[in-house]
Amino acid sequence: MARSLTLSAYLALHRGKTTPLPDWRRRPNAPVVWIRCGSPTRLAAAEAIASLHEMEDLGVEMLITGAGDSALYFTAQNPNATQIEAFLDHWKPDAVLWLGGENLDPAAIVATHAREIPNILVEASGPDLAQSFSGWFPGMPRAVMQRLSQVLCTDAAAQKKLLKTKLDEAKVEITGTIDEDPEVLDFDEDQFAAVNQAIGTRQCWLAAPVRLAEANILVEAHKHACRRAHRLLLIVVPALEEDASAIADGFRAHGFETLLSADGTEISETTRVLVLDTDGDDLGLWYRISPITYAAGTLIGGNSQDPFDIATLGSSIIHGPIVGAHALRYARLDQAGGCLVINNAGELGAAVETLLSPDRTATIAMAAWDVTSGGAIATSRVASLIRDVLERKGY
Repeated sequence: MARSLTLSAYLALHRGKTTPLPDWRRRPNAPVVWIRCGSPTRLAAAEAIASLHEMEDLGVEMLITGAGDSALYFTAQNPNATQIEAFLDHWKPDAVLWLGGENLDPAAIVATHAREIPNILVEASGPDLAQSFSGWFPGMPRAVMQRLSQVLCTDAAAQKKLLKTKLDEAKVEITGTIDEDPEVLDFDEDQFAAVNQAIGTRQCWLAAPVRLAEANILVEAHKHACRRAHRLLLIVVPALEEDASAIADGFRAHGFETLLSADGTEISETTRVLVLDTDGDDLGLWYRISPITYAAGTLIGGNSQDPFDIATLGSSIIHGPIVGAHALRYARLDQAGGCLVINNAGELGAAVETLLSPDRTATIAMAAWDVTSGGAIATSRVASLIRDVLERKGY
């Protein structure tokens, strides 16, 4: 491989001093894969890979560093070259998996490549690579990237950026984002058939899990949407079971014929709102029933639902700006057109009205399905690459 003077200068500046080694445990007598997270947001992807049954079957030990609390292996997120050498001497990893193209460490890539340890970069995006390259000397991207064994990109922009570094085209794939295979919520097929028959040909939309403070927002949104479809049914799943009666009373006060499921009355042609009084264990049923779901809590705050739970059952998602712990999954769906995003409560009714068009609903639902299923495909490809490396090493 051609020598790069700028890379040599960079490494010389980042050599660093020898420091006392951390109190590492002994290296296991098993395959070791070092996972370097480009940022704390990559931890979920790292855990998805580490928990793969295939990795467990091979007995792979995953060392995850570089994402926030990395003190077990390094005292700094970006260790110097001397610390890296000590780490490699102790752990002797069989492969290095770089999660994310941001914060790539040239010293670690050079050191591992020199020891013939494969470097695999996954979830590489154009903006993330630009962030890494911006801190390097001129000419370094080509010298560093050519030391990678394989790259899995999230998009064509990243692939194009990498090919400009003269990285072998066969080593660059577009696989999307890493994620664990989403678990589809269960629902009772007989109950599904019964509810479907009761609703008949009427259109419906779902709001879940709804807090009492959000009820008035739903009242106004349902009023708006009913102008387009006067037989429209709204299904409400309260966040707290004890709020069900108060939510139902609020709709009745605005003239909606409202059924509280605890009353035991069947859904009729004139029912406009169905308020459930369950604890949410049957959410899978209602996501499957309704082609439109408003992810409640995303306008006022609170515990929003995992959007993959909704998308995997075929319901199109409407959500506001407050997405909480599921921000990454919402962002992925948004980018792919797998959600309808609203900025405030006043936009909810119009969003529901928009999705009353079957074509628009189907387009969003299909885009969301591609995202939820694509993560598992990318994760499977990572597992395949690791397995190939380990097989070549005789495991």
